[in-house]
Amino acid sequence: MPPSTPQKLPAAKSRRRITIAFTLLVFVAAATLASRWVFNLAQEHDPLHGDSEEAGTALFDAMKPMKEGDKLPFLLKSVHDNSAGLRYAAVDSLGVYHTKEAADAIEESFRDSSSVVRQRAVETLHVVDPVRGMRLLLEALQDDDTWIRQAAITQLAMPRSAERARSVTPTTKLATDKSVDSEGSTVTPLADQRAVPFLIRALDDQDEVVARYAVALLHRITGQGSNFRSRDGLAVRARSIASWKSWWIANSANYPIVPEFANISAINPTRADPAPNFDLQDTEGQRVRLSAERGHVVLLNFWGTWCAPCKMEAPGLQRLHTEYHDRGLVVVGAAVSESKGLQGLKSWCAEHGLTFRQALATPELQQAYGHVEEVPISVMIDKKGMIRYRWEGDRDYATFHAAAERLLRE
Repeated sequence: MPPSTPQKLPAAKSRRRITIAFTLLVFVAAATLASRWVFNLAQEHDPLHGDSEEAGTALFDAMKPMKEGDKLPFLLKSVHDNSAGLRYAAVDSLGVYHTKEAADAIEESFRDSSSVVRQRAVETLHVVDPVRGMRLLLEALQDDDTWIRQAAITQLAMPRSAERARSVTPTTKLATDKSVDSEGSTVTPLADQRAVPFLIRALDDQDEVVARYAVALLHRITGQGSNFRSRDGLAVRARSIASWKSWWIANSANYPIVPEFANISAINPTRADPAPNFDLQDTEGQRVRLSAERGHVVLLNFWGTWCAPCKMEAPGLQRLHTEYHDRGLVVVGAAVSESKGLQGLKSWCAEHGLTFRQALATPELQQAYGHVEEVPISVMIDKKGMIRYRWEGDRDYATFHAAAERLLRE
């Protein structure tokens, strides 16, 4: 037998062993990937970490089997969760606990980056602790976010009823003036004489709704002055506000700021969470990567050309891009559910004068930024890559402008 023959058998065995080992390695890798996929899928469908509506229902279901003594600690932990939806649901649920711990957690939640969490804190704290809640309402009345100011003035105009006050949701608009200025109304609003100095300040609010409600509340609280309605023209509004300012000059001494409401000023969000990286292709064929924008402030706007509130918001975003691009603000549009694809998005933006960067939102991007399903949603990321603001619903230029100014100065 040739001497080379015995040498071939070990080589064949070695190849078989390598093949078996490689097959096992592939199997293990596939199993690992599959398990991760299953885990991620479960995470994606975890309603407790879904949007605020999903999380609210899931939180209720999760708490039903709990012992009564375990519920409050669970909520106090949930207000710090990574999911904004769960934080919102936790703040909402804390409204039935009239304890200092609950009040502390709700008040702290007003510093959240999420607009819906902040708004629910405004709507809830005065039910748990009337004095602290009133102070927070007056602080919120000076907020940079127009929706927060509207929420505050709405609550101040609500009847003195905890159940009625709690009925307002994050998307509730100021639908009627009846609670504060109907002729013959016997409703007593939550706001009282202590709020008068702050309502006078609100007369100069850029938002017509806030100014109108401030006038209505002043009229209801003091029994003095004129009023104006939403259908009245600018001239009527100007005369009404001017008359209230004249009244204030003569009567301010009768409405001093009480000690518990001294030094009231706007409160800025302080929560910061790492922003998920993204790598998209824009309408010009260029890559849009968050990691490439360190040192810049990034405004990521989820929107759609089919969405009416998004289109209303777009001119303000364009103005923001025009005025702040050279100062280090990068505005990125992430369009959702665009039936005509990237080219259709490019054509629409060109037709409507939008020159800031645009890309198609991917399911992964929507998932990473908090289960984005309804638009518009805007996220402002600071120079270090941290999420500092998250707005659900359309915002005006003034809201974005104030946040950009703050983060650009840091």
